[in-house]
Amino acid sequence: MKLRVVALQSLIFTVEWGLMLLGFGLISVLIVPYAIFPETGSIYRFLNAGLKALFGLMLSLVWLFIWDRQVRVFFYSKE
Repeated sequence: MKLRVVALQSLIFTVEWGLMLLGFGLISVLIVPYAIFPETGSIYRFLNAGLKALFGLMLSLVWLFIWDRQVRVFFYSKE
């Protein structure tokens, strides 16, 4: 494996993790304090928490998809 490819992937990995952590920080500041549903009953608190967790899971899936595409391009490309 080429050192340049490994260095580039390490840099991309670090930047993506930084962006992901920044994104989760923004989620905790912008999305978590606000209620999606009015918290009049206990079921609505669960729905609020579930939807917010689903949003975080979707961000994680997007990050994994981007990482998978990059790995396929860099490591399994025909030279």
